Amino acid sequence: MVDQYIHHTPAKVNFNCEICGIANPHFEWCDVHGVAICGNCGISYKLYHYGDGNNRIEKDPELLTKKEWVEVVKKYWNETGMKQPKEFLMGRNSSYNTTTKEEYESWDKWLEDNKDILSNI
Repeated sequence: MVDQYIHHTPAKVNFNCEICGIANPHFEWCDVHGVAICGNCGISYKLYHYGDGNNRIEKDPELLTKKEWVEVVKKYWNETGMKQPKEFLMGRNSSYNTTTKEEYESWDKWLEDNKDILSNI
């Protein structure tokens, strides 16, 4: 099942991204093993899961955003339609980073303009 997610053809037809709501999103790898990013909104999911003995197990994608940030990120997506800059990258110059300068600037500006909602985090 995981390989099908990575190859842009999800096996689970009822999976929706928890941020943008798109059904069966395609994923883009990042530079952390087993972690990929929704190609629509940029939110990170764990795709590779391991059980006892480091054996891979089949499991649905797991949202990796901290719970207290989920509503903030949804609000950002709903208001701007811009991808969230990648969370699981080793810096803005990562070879996996497809985030544009405009996306970084949009996120930074939006956070500054909405710092009142961040006081609850």
